[in-house]
Amino acid sequence: MKISSLLCVLSLFLMASIYAIGGSTAAYAQASTVEVPLTSLWDVDITVGSSGNGITGWDAGNIVQNDDIMCDTSSCTTFTHDGTTYTVNGVYDDGSAYMFGIKGSIAKSEVGDLVLHLDGKELAFEDVERTFSITSYTLFFWYIDDRLAAGDTISVQIKAPGSSTPTPEPPSTPTPEPPPLDMTPPVITILDNDPTSI
Repeated sequence: MKISSLLCVLSLFLMASIYAIGGSTAAYAQASTVEVPLTSLWDVDITVGSSGNGITGWDAGNIVQNDDIMCDTSSCTTFTHDGTTYTVNGVYDDGSAYMFGIKGSIAKSEVGDLVLHLDGKELAFEDVERTFSITSYTLFFWYIDDRLAAGDTISVQIKAPGSSTPTPEPPSTPTPEPPPLDMTPPVITILDNDPTSI
């Protein structure tokens, strides 16, 4: 066997070994991404009413008339987040923005991880464009082109990531090590005894 042929065999063996190591490493390096689901904290249906001066929606007071709220819980106007109970004052549309009212003086940072689902739209509190606090409640504004039409019945939800009952984490499973690779070089037998052929 020629020396060049011997070197060629060894090169092929080394290339196969490197490929096998790379393939095993890639197979064990894959990681899965788990998306945190949103949990509903407040889930109601409202009948949209009108104030007569361009404001539509629902409220706990007398700003909007001919409105209604329906839910499956004992209180249709409260939800609890991070140990604090909030009371919803109203859901409004003034012709230029959707507004969500919570009783009390509420900082945006308190509810920044919440998401308002209003008539099929997702409005994150972290994207609130304006807040306005008056004597008894705080309004959060999202400027949007769509409108709430008086007489419609729509679904309204407040959701939070990973809220309510926490799911226990499963026991960790150690990542298996890739199987050891046999790096023993192949045994090559040279049958040509003619020294002049090397």
